[in-house]
Amino acid sequence: MRVIEGDPLVVFGQTGFFHLAHAEAPFLKLQALMYAVIAMRAAGGQKQPPNEGMATDIDTVAHILPYCDAMFVDNECRALLLNIPRRLQPEWVSRVFSMRVKDNFLAYLREIRNGITKEHVEGLREAYGDRDLTGVPAARPEQT
Repeated sequence: MRVIEGDPLVVFGQTGFFHLAHAEAPFLKLQALMYAVIAMRAAGGQKQPPNEGMATDIDTVAHILPYCDAMFVDNECRALLLNIPRRLQPEWVSRVFSMRVKDNFLAYLREIRNGITKEHVEGLREAYGDRDLTGVPAARPEQT
């Protein structure tokens, strides 16, 4: 593949035909997978259609999740992601939390907090002062 000068979205393949480079963007795959789960549920006999906000949820999650360390969504949206067949499920799905697994989310946040280095704490203090460092192990005064 080669990119046309001045237009990063147009790419030529080996056959000479072009396609839009954004067609390989992660959000397209995730959107398609999420809508496929809705279709599979309907084909399996689910009577209740998705709620009005589901299209917005799918669009938002698909665009943001691939670039986030973690995401907190509603239970229904998380269930939709977890219903993507495992062999097709993107790795990011494991970093999605909801109220149903809020304890896991809190544990994830504690892990981040407990992993903050002394150098990071020094930078935080320089930028923000001593506020809000309660509970951060690296912010505790050293015992002598």
